[in-house]
Amino acid sequence: MWSVTPGARLFRFVCLVFTLIATVATAGAQVSTFAGNAQHTNVYSTPATNINLIHWQKTIDYNPASFGHYGSPLVTLSSTVIVPVKTATDGFQVNVYDASGADKYTLPTDYILPSYSWVPVYQPVVTTGSFGTRLYYAGAGGTIFHIDNPDAAVPGVPVRECFYTDLVTYTTNASSYNSTVFVNTPITADGNGNIFFGFRVQGTAPAPLDTTQSGFARIDPSGNATYVLAGNAAGDAAIEKTAHSSAPTLSNDEQTLYVYVRGASSDAYSYLLGLDATTLATKYKTRLWDPRGGGNGARIIDQSTASVMVAPDGDVYAPVFANPYNGSRGFLLHFNSDLTVTKTPGGFGWDFTPGVVPASM
Repeated sequence: MWSVTPGARLFRFVCLVFTLIATVATAGAQVSTFAGNAQHTNVYSTPATNINLIHWQKTIDYNPASFGHYGSPLVTLSSTVIVPVKTATDGFQVNVYDASGADKYTLPTDYILPSYSWVPVYQPVVTTGSFGTRLYYAGAGGTIFHIDNPDAAVPGVPVRECFYTDLVTYTTNASSYNSTVFVNTPITADGNGNIFFGFRVQGTAPAPLDTTQSGFARIDPSGNATYVLAGNAAGDAAIEKTAHSSAPTLSNDEQTLYVYVRGASSDAYSYLLGLDATTLATKYKTRLWDPRGGGNGARIIDQSTASVMVAPDGDVYAPVFANPYNGSRGFLLHFNSDLTVTKTPGGFGWDFTPGVVPASM
């Protein structure tokens, strides 16, 4: 048995300080991604302690905006704490600490924010495999950096990977790619070390992308990449954009990747897609509607951090913004795994990712 609760919010308004108020993960309890796992259930294996003591705190935004979203801290199996930080120039870096809060090292990035009204999330991911432990984090132009052995005092040298072309081509035309292609979602990893993320295109991206469409990418541990454009994945020429700050979500068997896409001119024309997690070919899709009836499309807005959650039984929960407005509550839509059956919605959700509470708790 389990129940769904709106327990995990990915952001804090004008939040300046990350505070560690509970014991960090112990061995065997890695917190590798936003919302605890690739299904975003917010289930953690380490028991919580009483949160009545501040162990240490760190600044996470050196130039706060009126409204902003912040990535979640990550914890490795060795209790290394990894924190994304917005810099004074609205760039991003990744600060790494040991369990006591002592500085280990900082990873600078050349990441550039896409256009926004609320600052989008910058969310790295930790993954493990035959390569050991690896940290992935976003760079400019839709590129991704990774380092190996993030627990070391001096980690591996950062490696840049590009999902749409080779690094020579990227480097030769970096300024054009950097001004048109932007990683705009948290990075999600599967159990084999493959990573998934959304990207936003502004204007027309240069060849070989040569498109105004946004999309989703997959990179495997060897650097092999594939991607799909949003309109092509939806099979709908009116679809063009991915949603800022909404993490791709994997099914329990890691064979399906659930994502939002929306219209070029309307955020109320939107789909939930289930993509093949290897090829990114579309397996399932459904239009998203305001559940009150009236034929109004649900809105997928760039001010939201809401991400899809896959429950232990495989059902899919999709938070959306209401249309018409319902006092910033939104709705939590509910589908079966292949998105062919619409189930009873919940009356909240526009900026929340739900969590699961096992009955054993």
